[in-house]
Amino acid sequence: MTKNIDANDTKKLNSLSSTSLDYLKKAQKVLQSKLSRQDIAKETGILYSTIRTMVSRPDRLNYTSWLNVMLLAEYHDRLERKDSENDDGPARLDLRNTSIVLNGKLFTDEKYQDMSTTAKLIYGYLIHPAQKRYKDEAGREYVCCYSSDLEQLANHTRATIRRVLLELQEHGLLSDYKIRSRPQRYYVQPIASPLNDCMTGMHTAIVRTTQK
Repeated sequence: MTKNIDANDTKKLNSLSSTSLDYLKKAQKVLQSKLSRQDIAKETGILYSTIRTMVSRPDRLNYTSWLNVMLLAEYHDRLERKDSENDDGPARLDLRNTSIVLNGKLFTDEKYQDMSTTAKLIYGYLIHPAQKRYKDEAGREYVCCYSSDLEQLANHTRATIRRVLLELQEHGLLSDYKIRSRPQRYYVQPIASPLNDCMTGMHTAIVRTTQK
């Protein structure tokens, strides 16, 4: 039976600072997780035999080196950051009550005259200021959202949304997108002129969605 670390368990734990105790608890969570021992050893750099011992005998965590504890705690934090971005995804815009401002150049610039209304709507949603921006390993900025949100927004099937994304790429408004990730990554590109520069003397559309 696994024993949880508690500040009242032993005199040793009572003497720990709150920060040190936090490291221990994070390390314990990693060892109690469903991650394989091989993966933990690979990601932390700790010997596999040491990981195996601490997993099978949780009390050994109290006697391992502080370097091992800190490596496990750091791995715990990395996993949490990854989960926050890839699993939980971004805070979704409320599609029932979202105002989407479309850059006027989408309607006045000859370059975008053949773009479908759906493509312009999807672009306005992806580049919406409320969308949280992330950076990938190469430093490229992208936004995340679920394909189901785009389908709901445009009231189209997934196949149609994929054609719309290709349309955005052809017009230079989407440099890339990763549909295999969840949520999906969209590398949205700004229109040549900033929104504020094109609002004077140009048409700017404000779309207010009303989905229930």
